[in-house]
Amino acid sequence: MFEFVIVFLLWCICCFAAAKATPSFDCAKAKNEVERLICADEDLAKLDVEMNKSYHAFMKTLDESYYRNKLKRKQIDWLGYREKLSCFNTDDVKKVTCLKNAYQRRIENLNAWAVRQNYDFFIDYFDYLEQ
Repeated sequence: MFEFVIVFLLWCICCFAAAKATPSFDCAKAKNEVERLICADEDLAKLDVEMNKSYHAFMKTLDESYYRNKLKRKQIDWLGYREKLSCFNTDDVKKVTCLKNAYQRRIENLNAWAVRQNYDFFIDYFDYLEQ
């Protein structure tokens, strides 16, 4: 009986260790190369989940629908921007590194915006032209 418990515990440990991180979206529905790379790389999948949490945490700090809509629009733009990164025109290893860096910057920005350490989010490009 004791051996059965040990074997069972070892099996449980192996199963948990083998569990792969999943991104914030369904990999079966991955639409583009970026999403396929995220699904194939555990670190990228974790960054995707972390960014999703940061996005939702920032969204919760916005009271006005104008700013919530603005954040949603900017996030959609950012998601489309990922494949257009200049460092994305290379091999898969460099693409993954490029995406990791882009995700880390995005997470940092979302977190800074959420606690109002950086107000760039609230300024549109056209606002800069007027100054």
